[in-house]
Amino acid sequence: NIIDTPGHVDFTAEVERSLRVLDGAAVIFDGRKGVEPQSETVWRQANKYGVPRICFMNKINLIGGDFEHSFQTIRTRLSNKAVAVTLPIGKEHQLYGYVDLIKSPYP
Repeated sequence: NIIDTPGHVDFTAEVERSLRVLDGAAVIFDGRKGVEPQSETVWRQANKYGVPRICFMNKINLIGGDFEHSFQTIRTRLSNKAVAVTLPIGKEHQLYGYVDLIKSPYP
């Protein structure tokens, strides 16, 4: 089952209620902004309930999109254990692919 919760601060209580019953969470970050204050709140709530997380970053193809900066905000403000599994090739409008850091180059 998937539970989609709003990221707005006005729904903090609803997010916390959902986290109590989740087996895992997908956290979406804006690649132009990185970690925002509400992201930190939700992260602390997920820590409180022991919810494992996987992060995704969108909008890195837009003007101001910066994967490296946004990823570093995750590592410095949320968890220094965060590990990238893909890296974008290019930046903003010149984004033309990605490198899979997990897939073995051997068959």
